[in-house]
Amino acid sequence: MKQRLINDFKSAFERKVFFRALYMAMVVGIILNIINQGHQLIHLQFNHINYLKLGLTFIVPYLVSTYSSVLAKRNFIPGELSMIDAHLECHTCHASEINLKKGEIIPECSNCGVATNWKISKKGSAEIKRMEEELKSRALFVELNPAPVMRIDETGKIQESNPAADLIYNTTLAGQNIKTLINGFKEIDIPEIIKTEKILNFIESKDDKLLRFEIRGIKHLNVCQLYGADISELLKTQKENAKYIAAIEQSFNSIMVTDIRGNIEFINHAFTKQTGYSISDVIGKNPRFLKSGKTTKEKYGQMWETIKNGNVWKGEFYNKKKDGSFYWELATISPVKNKDGEITSYLAVKEDITEQKEAKKKMNSMAMFARLNPEPVLRFDKKGIIVESNPAAEEAFCEESLTGINIVKILPELKNINIAEFIDNSSIEKVTHAVGNHVYRFMIRGISEFSICQIYGSDITERRKAEEEAQNMALFAQLNPEPVFRFNKDGLILQSNPAANEAFQVETLEQSNIKDVIEELNSIDIAEFINQSRITTITDTINDKIFRFILRGLSKLEVCQIYGSDITERVKQQEKIMEQKQSITRSIEYASRIQKAVLPPVELVNYVLPENFIIYKPRDIVSGDFYWMSKKDNKAILVAADCTGHGVPGAFMSMLGISFLNEIVNKQSILHADEILNQLRNNVKSTLSQTGKEGEAKDGMDIALCILDFENNIMQYSGAYNSLYQFRNNEFIETKADKMPIGIYAKEKESFTNHEIKFKKGDTYYIFSDGFADQFGGEKNIKFLAKNFKKILLDIHQKPMKTQKEILEKTYDNWKGKHEQVDDILIIGFRIV
Repeated sequence: MKQRLINDFKSAFERKVFFRALYMAMVVGIILNIINQGHQLIHLQFNHINYLKLGLTFIVPYLVSTYSSVLAKRNFIPGELSMIDAHLECHTCHASEINLKKGEIIPECSNCGVATNWKISKKGSAEIKRMEEELKSRALFVELNPAPVMRIDETGKIQESNPAADLIYNTTLAGQNIKTLINGFKEIDIPEIIKTEKILNFIESKDDKLLRFEIRGIKHLNVCQLYGADISELLKTQKENAKYIAAIEQSFNSIMVTDIRGNIEFINHAFTKQTGYSISDVIGKNPRFLKSGKTTKEKYGQMWETIKNGNVWKGEFYNKKKDGSFYWELATISPVKNKDGEITSYLAVKEDITEQKEAKKKMNSMAMFARLNPEPVLRFDKKGIIVESNPAAEEAFCEESLTGINIVKILPELKNINIAEFIDNSSIEKVTHAVGNHVYRFMIRGISEFSICQIYGSDITERRKAEEEAQNMALFAQLNPEPVFRFNKDGLILQSNPAANEAFQVETLEQSNIKDVIEELNSIDIAEFINQSRITTITDTINDKIFRFILRGLSKLEVCQIYGSDITERVKQQEKIMEQKQSITRSIEYASRIQKAVLPPVELVNYVLPENFIIYKPRDIVSGDFYWMSKKDNKAILVAADCTGHGVPGAFMSMLGISFLNEIVNKQSILHADEILNQLRNNVKSTLSQTGKEGEAKDGMDIALCILDFENNIMQYSGAYNSLYQFRNNEFIETKADKMPIGIYAKEKESFTNHEIKFKKGDTYYIFSDGFADQFGGEKNIKFLAKNFKKILLDIHQKPMKTQKEILEKTYDNWKGKHEQVDDILIIGFRIV
């Protein structure tokens, strides 16, 4: 028995057996899947395919064929009749061979006596064909076949039926007559079908189902095979689709259907007409060939996100036709779902809105022009009713709104015009109209394309005044005690008043060239200056007197007017003020040298803290920020302070702070951070006589103070508003200060807080004023902010201290740009080594 199983297993993997079984599995599997799942496979509806059925329809026939082949090869038992014509060979000794005909008794091996080891060497071709056909036929009757399959003999009797067929008719079909069961068989000549091996198809109604049957005659088995498939849903869907397709084809809108990957499955006639692409051009392709490059990736991403989530997306695309021209379309894209709620495809309905866009663009352009125009703009229809007006028009006619008013009411000059005819002919007319104290010139233009009339107004009041002014200028000039004269585009002086003649010590300036009179004008293009109605101011010395001349181009009169004023005394006063300012500035600069002298020497800071940097940027010449350091009893005391105000007031406070720190630490030997700040606060309040009364000065300082004990590796920190930043192993730690200043404060606590921090090699610390974070700058001119300052320190704290300083200074300069520095800046950074 064991040897038989081994032999059978080896036989199953022989080349001929394997390829015969594979061929049988492919043929039978394809037939079954065409019957059962043909619609889904043809239309690539992968999410509707039953993959278990798909696999079994190939695997089961393969196993049946393999088993039959192995069985036929070994099932030659001595004493039994041979089922086929065959030439047998003993598998054990390979010496004995016998020829058998169908029906003869199988003998034992005369050589080795082993009865079960006969194997087929050769067999008749007719018998092979019969056996293969029978195997194909039997493969269709596997228990797992989901479609109804029956085998019928020539009398119409059902020989076999699979479970699917029995389930449909709710009975065991074997033994029943097919003609009493299925009406379609009553007119069929079954023996003729078997004899001619014909294939017939018909549709049968069963309860609420429509079944499609295929009948196939199998002559050598003297039977016919019946294959069924439920096509109820398919026919219903086809009818509905036919209605939809008819409506879609007649639609004026472009319609496109894609699969879930976006590949086109269907387009209507309107699509080909709109884009120029034929059906063969686009089916199976992605619609990206329509892209113009003008629609953003973000918009496409938003569209896909919306429809993939099962929602409808609506928006506009700017696409490209086959001929390269561009067009606008309004698209509504909807996901199409099956009965299980799964998305199977996408439906896009698209309307060409190019003409609407162009019309709207023109209208918007006109509307935008009107809204932004500082001159009156109105629009009225053929009945003369105003439909739109800009703010300048409403202001000119002193109306809250002009909409709905008849144009003749506000412009009586138009009462004799046939407005409808005026618009249809796209006529143009100009009228002058006075409104209150203003005089306007209106250009009326008919626009037949939009069936409206547009009015553009311009205020010519100033021009009228200029003309009147020209007439009165001579009188004004004569009476003016300051020089006034006028010259044309060629520089020829046309008029000059007595004051001008006196200033230049001539009898008259008329007919002189202005560039000979005022040399500063040699660099000015006089004609351009007048045409652009420019205004400028120049200063010139005339006969030991200093004059300021205001030049004003009057393009409407094509002249330039000069108004002069003697500023000799004013200039002398300004020069005196400048001298005083320079004297004060020199004094403050000297004070700055004194202030810098009392700051800790660089050598001391580098000796105590070898790894450090200090950024010190006063806003003015002297600073309200200061830093201080002392070394006492193998302890280093380091301070960063920000005094009230900046400039000279801040500098005075900083000098007081430095003086008090020298007294408290170096003379009184107080070496506790909180006690130093408490004593410093008392000294400031006492010196400035601060009692808390209303109206007295609230000057003081914010401060961060550190005491580093290098013997015990302990740092004391105490702060008034200014925190301590620490970085250890790339982790940021903030030790917050007390929220009260050094100075009088209504809610002050009895003592500042003393924080003790165990430091170790590699720790990096920062103390600072608020000047860096409060600097305005950037594109929006906003504060830099503390959170951004922290982020920079987090990014750079591991770099060398010199590099950190360079990065911070460059960041500050880039942020500030051309803006003014708003406060003093102080940043101290140091690393424990």
